[in-house]
Amino acid sequence: MNLNGNEASTMVGRTWKDDSGNYEVALDVMHTLHCVNKIRKALDPEYYHESESPRIHRMHVDHCLDYLRQTCLPRYF
Repeated sequence: MNLNGNEASTMVGRTWKDDSGNYEVALDVMHTLHCVNKIRKALDPEYYHESESPRIHRMHVDHCLDYLRQTCLPRYF
């Protein structure tokens, strides 16, 4: 989904600006499923050939692992 600057102002740090000047957002469940799939593919690199550079791929997998770790933590104390 895309938001304009005014709509995205309440989401500081939780979205990013795309090339057209809009801010991209996604539902948490979509990001979670993306990360599960990314890690699944990373576990079988002979079958799933990666198009990212090795450095970017590692950063992406590390991000996904950390994101999933954070989703497992309690949100309220």
